[in-house]
Amino acid sequence: MEIFLKLFNGHHVTRRGFLKTMMIGSVGAFLGAKIEEATGRTLTAPSEAVPPLPWPYVKLDPVEVAERAYVGYWKVCCCYGVAESIIGSLQDKIGFPYTTIPTMMFHFGCGGMHHWGYLCGALAAASVVTHIIAGNPDKAVSEKTAWPIATDVYRYFENESIPDPNFIPKAPRYPEVKVRSIVPGNTLCHSYVMKICNLQKCDPGDPPRKETCARLAASVAMKLTEYLNMWADQRFKPVYSKPASAVGCLKCHSAGGVSSYRGWGEWDCTQCHKQAWKHP
Repeated sequence: MEIFLKLFNGHHVTRRGFLKTMMIGSVGAFLGAKIEEATGRTLTAPSEAVPPLPWPYVKLDPVEVAERAYVGYWKVCCCYGVAESIIGSLQDKIGFPYTTIPTMMFHFGCGGMHHWGYLCGALAAASVVTHIIAGNPDKAVSEKTAWPIATDVYRYFENESIPDPNFIPKAPRYPEVKVRSIVPGNTLCHSYVMKICNLQKCDPGDPPRKETCARLAASVAMKLTEYLNMWADQRFKPVYSKPASAVGCLKCHSAGGVSSYRGWGEWDCTQCHKQAWKHP
């Protein structure tokens, strides 16, 4: 044993050092095997280089993805539900490089970005997923590929009844809740939640709001999957257009406009800037 320790790896190694190294290696191998056993996925070797965007995509069943997103919501939140439903499905079907993405990171979108009530987390996840699949390192290229898809998902959310009344989960968490859909009018989490709570006469932590947002996540995941499938067939075309209010307002309120209040935006301006306000 002493001779082996001295020659191990060409260096002098103490008995304690050797046993420590072997123990770390054994624990690592054991944990790796258990993770693979639990997830059913082969862990990516560190030597594999992550390829540039876009990553390969295979068409998914929108209804199956929606169901997975609904379940994912209850595990974490809407952002995780949307991301895991698509990325997780692609981890199962394709494997690498999707297995390099730790989907649990998508808890960042809970409650409209860390509970700030900003952009709905389901839409934040939709943007990330879209850029992984249809994006490009060149921003100019992504503006023609990924941006239109993500933008149309946003407009879908803004203009349609959310959640999709046609989606009924196989095993509702709160089957007694009568889910009521609304047309959000914008993409803000706090706006949507307040409207739902007012409609359902409930608090944000109550079952009616939670069940509604779980189905919201499913609806967004389902719509995004439909779009990605069309993109894979090279037949995606935007369904929605910029609201008339945004087109009209930005004539004066965007770069080079006559107003001193300039910016940019895509949604209906009158959601926040009321027409009754004093205007020149």
